[in-house]
Amino acid sequence: MPLLRRQVDQTRATRTAYNLQFDTGSRRLLDLLNVQSELFVAEASLRTEEFVRVYNSYRLLAAMGRLVPSLGLDLPPDAVAPHAPHLVDGWREGLETGGRDLDYHRNKKSSDLQRTK
Repeated sequence: MPLLRRQVDQTRATRTAYNLQFDTGSRRLLDLLNVQSELFVAEASLRTEEFVRVYNSYRLLAAMGRLVPSLGLDLPPDAVAPHAPHLVDGWREGLETGGRDLDYHRNKKSSDLQRTK
């Protein structure tokens, strides 16, 4: 963004110089309109980049599960429980609860194999 800020500042300086030159008769109105258009585009680009930066920071916080607390809000009581800190921990918890899902799939595969024989 420093480059965009510098571009906006330089375009403003150019517009000021063109205004002075127009007043003395050495610049045309078309030159003033062109530099004003360039300034508009540069400012729009700067504002867009600022918005994208904020938006991406919110997306990152949301992906980490920290958006609501970082905004100083409390989770509603009916909010979903957060995921395990690491995906592997979630699998371990599934295995510790008896691994019923894994046993079901193992049994299903073995019974399917017996039927095909």
